[in-house]
Amino acid sequence: MDTISSALTKIANIYGVTDIDSNDTSAEIIDKIAGGMVFGSSNVTVAAATKSSYWGTQVSAMQTSLAVSGGKITGTLHKLTSGQLVTDWGEGYFMALKFTKDNAAATSIKVGLSPSVSSGLVELDADMDGVFKVTNKDSQKFEVLTSNGVVDFAQFYDLSELVLSDE
Repeated sequence: MDTISSALTKIANIYGVTDIDSNDTSAEIIDKIAGGMVFGSSNVTVAAATKSSYWGTQVSAMQTSLAVSGGKITGTLHKLTSGQLVTDWGEGYFMALKFTKDNAAATSIKVGLSPSVSSGLVELDADMDGVFKVTNKDSQKFEVLTSNGVVDFAQFYDLSELVLSDE
């Protein structure tokens, strides 16, 4: 016999919600189902950046072969030791991403690393681009939080397969 949580998890999967955690309460699962019903499983598309540079730093100096697929971000991040990003955020590994809004119901899209070292989730601006400092690829996830003012829907992307290169 199914428990309420396992039945709710099955319903969530029908709506494309796959980030149900074994510690989620029934109320949390229901919130995720509501988000899936309003926004669907692909309300915001995340991809590698399409611009060649951000804040004077070439994207090719930050990352190579970056790809977003199946709830994972993969590729190689190169350690930055100089430039405006380093001046503002310190040496480290940065990834540049491009976002596309796929659902008209979304009135707010916030993005960032979870957990975040400093800024938390930030609202996307009109260009729908962002650069993010990865401090721990194994414990951080990339989060996209979409809202219509009533329902919030979170998508998470695993970073553990990123390669961090000092070259």
